[in-house]
Amino acid sequence: MGGQWCICGTFVDGEYVGALVILSPHCASVRNTNYFTVQGTTTDGLPHIGRVPGTTNQFILAGYNGGGNGLCFLSALGVARMVAHDVPFSETGVPKAFEATAERLRKRA
Repeated sequence: MGGQWCICGTFVDGEYVGALVILSPHCASVRNTNYFTVQGTTTDGLPHIGRVPGTTNQFILAGYNGGGNGLCFLSALGVARMVAHDVPFSETGVPKAFEATAERLRKRA
């Protein structure tokens, strides 16, 4: 492949959810760059993915709890299918535990 690579992800209900991230040799400067980011956290440690409860055309991909690189790509593909093809969350391939629900959003730490 000619570049550095890493696998990032997490386990959800015994199932590994992650992505292979490949850095090409042309991205050498990215590996040596310092950056600042805000880390979104959730009360249950899982991201909120899918339709915002109670809305029709609002979607959320947030709260990766530090695992965003390994989870955001696959989650974004699932939500893109929801937006473009009106696919229900259950058919996106995103783990059910990640679904944004009113109950999960109401939970307090």
